[in-house]
This record gives sequence, C-alpha cells and structure tokens, in this order.
Amino acid sequence: MIEVKEVSYSYNGKKALDKLSFETENEFVAIMGPNGSGKSTLVKLIVGMLKPDEGSIKVF
Repeated sequence: MIEVKEVSYSYNGKKALDKLSFETENEFVAIMGPNGSGKSTLVKLIVGMLKPDEGSIKVF
C-alpha cells in the first residue's frame, strides 16, 4: 500500500508537486504526464530519495 497525503515539493522555490494526495493498494499504477510535471520527483519521494516539504508518504 502507498499512501500520499497533501505532499508538496519544491526545487529552488519552484513547486514540482502541490498538495498531492492518493492511495493505492494491490493495484498497478501508471504515472503519466508531460515533461516537468513531477513524475520523477514523485517516485523519488516515494522511495525516500527526497523528503517532502509538506505532507506525508507511507509505504506499507
């Protein structure tokens, strides 16, 4: 299970993610979007390479 609650992250003051929330359990999930939309940032936050400015991420 992955639980993302109100997660925000910025690079040098520019928001990459702004209060993102979702929950998934026993599902395949695709992260899609244009270049610069925060896909890689989200994955780095989920695996612990980055820490969110706000909010919480739990991986069970």
